[in-house]
Amino acid sequence: MAQTNPIVEARITLLRTEEGGRRDPLVAGSSYRPNHNFFGPDSIDMSLGEIIVPGDRDIPPGGIFETTIEFAYWPGLDGIFVPGLKWRIQQGYQLVAFGEVIRVR
Repeated sequence: MAQTNPIVEARITLLRTEEGGRRDPLVAGSSYRPNHNFFGPDSIDMSLGEIIVPGDRDIPPGGIFETTIEFAYWPGLDGIFVPGLKWRIQQGYQLVAFGEVIRVR
């Protein structure tokens, strides 16, 4: 049986630049493909996920927004997505944001 990529609606909280977050805003209408770490700061197991940046405004460091994320399927994600799940969003090993599942599609 073919597996499908998990899709969630999520709230993203970007860290401010002075907290170690991004220096540049996320551009309205674009997509952003950072690493998603569901297993804690010491874990090297990360998933790829495409964050769709809403098209109405750029999101500055420190910003909070709701969006849709599609994750690349891998067995480590089976059953993990439930409303309220929180995780780390990283560029490589650098923490740049946090995510929280609002709804699973």
